[in-house]
Amino acid sequence: MSEIIKAAVVAAVCAVMVVLIKKYIPEYAPFAQIAAMIAVVFSVLNIAKTVIFYFNDFLSSGVIDAGYAMLLFKALGIAIIAQFGAEMCRDSENSALAFALETVAKVAIIAMSLPMFKALADITAGLLKG
Repeated sequence: MSEIIKAAVVAAVCAVMVVLIKKYIPEYAPFAQIAAMIAVVFSVLNIAKTVIFYFNDFLSSGVIDAGYAMLLFKALGIAIIAQFGAEMCRDSENSALAFALETVAKVAIIAMSLPMFKALADITAGLLKG
């Protein structure tokens, strides 16, 4: 819980700084915003370490195939990066570019998931045949 509070405080301070920079030095605002986003992400790295630890423990138990788990993490990474980029585009009043970036991310996730869908279809066909 304290990590979330820390992230919220960092985000609030960074938001005020970005607003001030936009007002007085607008050409530096996008750089300040990127730095603020990075600061917020780094403020919750302890939570990410805990998640990764438990996820590795879960994978080592053999309950789920590691390939599928990595696919899930890659898809999550693509979604997060695309959302960051899209929000940056929206903040600079370029919603069309934000939409394009989100669409590319969705297509990339679908393309990356096709082998999993094929494996699922093969399993389903095998079960239906008997």
